[in-house]
Amino acid sequence: MDKKKRTGFISLIVCLAVSVALAIGFEVMYSMTRYLPLCLFAILCLMPTVTYAPILLFRFRIPVKDVPTAPEAHEDPGGEDKDDDNKKSKKKKRRNASISGKLRRVLNALARFYNRHRSRAAVIVAIGASIALHVRFFIMLRRMTSLYTLNYVFLVAMLAIFIVLISIEKWCAHTADDESDEFLRAMNRNVRSSLILIRTALILVAVAIALKLVGIYDAQSILRIVLAVIWYYASVFTLISLAVAVIKKNVLTAPALHVPTPFSIGSRGFGLISYLEENTGITMRSLWSIHMVRKLIPYTLAAIAIVLWLSTGIVQVESYERAVVYRFGHLSENTLDAGIHLTLPWPLDKVVKHNTETVKKMVIGYKSVEDGDNTWSGEHGTSEYRLLLGSIDELVSINLRIEYKISDVYKYVKSSAAPDKILEAETYHLVTDETIHTDLDTLLSIDRSAFASSFRTELSERIAEYDTGIEIVSVVLESIHPPIDVADVYQGIVSAEIQAEKLILDAEAYAAKTVTNAEAQSYRDVSAANAENHSKIAAAQSAVAEFMAGVEADKAHPDSYRYYKYMSAITKAYGSARLVIVGDGIDSSNIYFGSLDKLGTNQ
Repeated sequence: MDKKKRTGFISLIVCLAVSVALAIGFEVMYSMTRYLPLCLFAILCLMPTVTYAPILLFRFRIPVKDVPTAPEAHEDPGGEDKDDDNKKSKKKKRRNASISGKLRRVLNALARFYNRHRSRAAVIVAIGASIALHVRFFIMLRRMTSLYTLNYVFLVAMLAIFIVLISIEKWCAHTADDESDEFLRAMNRNVRSSLILIRTALILVAVAIALKLVGIYDAQSILRIVLAVIWYYASVFTLISLAVAVIKKNVLTAPALHVPTPFSIGSRGFGLISYLEENTGITMRSLWSIHMVRKLIPYTLAAIAIVLWLSTGIVQVESYERAVVYRFGHLSENTLDAGIHLTLPWPLDKVVKHNTETVKKMVIGYKSVEDGDNTWSGEHGTSEYRLLLGSIDELVSINLRIEYKISDVYKYVKSSAAPDKILEAETYHLVTDETIHTDLDTLLSIDRSAFASSFRTELSERIAEYDTGIEIVSVVLESIHPPIDVADVYQGIVSAEIQAEKLILDAEAYAAKTVTNAEAQSYRDVSAANAENHSKIAAAQSAVAEFMAGVEADKAHPDSYRYYKYMSAITKAYGSARLVIVGDGIDSSNIYFGSLDKLGTNQ
């Protein structure tokens, strides 16, 4: 391959790689912002790749080489002198050569088949990839949301991308002037037209984002329609170009698949008249040609309108949805599950989607205007519902929250024009039935969990009679209170009752505490008396034991024991008192000075 042809291939591959990179980049931007035109522009950037890449891939032929036939076995004159092993080895080689030759011939046959039909294969693959891209575009076209975020960084990025696109388009134009290969020249022209189309769409998206960021106007809805028109415009002309290329049999030689861009800046040589002249071979400058164009334009517009009309028959149902189909105004029994479905175009078929997974809420009692505390004396919302109780002289305000979802979308649509209203009416009816035979005190002291559970069961049975396709998920009894007009008085009565109950409980607590203290003191006194009793008994027993020991001692040693007892008695009587002995004939040597305790102890 010479240098010029190699440069042409490089520029072509770079353009396709840039289109893929742009698609990935804008898909990332869409995931960050949820701004639908960014996603549609990303899909538009992929159009050149899905159209031109199969043609470029199938452009290359598979080389086919002739396979020599296996040599025939012949009689060797000197064969008698060779051994059997040599003969077996040659037979094996000839058999292997025969198998290898057959395999090569099969591969060559497949290669020849591919080479003969590669042009058709390229068209089939390109159309198949284009159809898949069309489905993706149509699905995303219906996912517009007003909840998105934008940033000025995206405008700076788009400006840089715009400059890159201009540079690449100029480079492709420069390489096209030196290109001698017709295929590369045609593909270069095709890619340049796609780059011009992408550049035009990029300008529109950038302008819409700038208007939104400045706060002038949100052009998302209009831009969505404009990008859809550009998409179908490019798709129709790409399909026409493919058909012309197949008829001319130049899909792999010089495919003129470029899209005319008459309203884009820098589209010189890519206008609609140039496109028609190139594909029809008729000069458009003549009156006859202009007259022919005037005849073709209505048919072309009609074909575009038909394609757009037929596309309304493609319906996508999300995973949380189920859809019903009205065919010629009549409800069809066949419902649509999650996925992509084909129906008759509008208005033959009308598809209505319903969210069957999200739990809906219905407030019974009043319409809440904001979140807040459910105090008795405060306003909860509007249209507060009051019930007349069984005593006929008491009113109560009640608030229920009913949570439900659609279980059968066909029954939900068929049973009534407003199944939710039936549910609301039956709920109010059941609330009245549940409270009409009770009084306010009983109702205020009711077990809310048990009441909600039984209420849900009864309400489910009543709704089932209407066959509405509604499933009651839960019932929450949020509040029961007297009417606001008398809530202060009733709250005072309740407060007094609570205060009286508190006093009673305090008195009972004091009595319990007093009884407990008395019992504790009684227990302590009894315990002390028992302890003193045991001490006295122990002392008495000790005295008895001492007396019996004295009796035994007196029996054994009467003199000593009696003298000991005598001295103990004197010691106990006099203790440590001083003794003064007076009289005649007292010998001072026989006088003992000291304590009688010590004297008794020493003896």
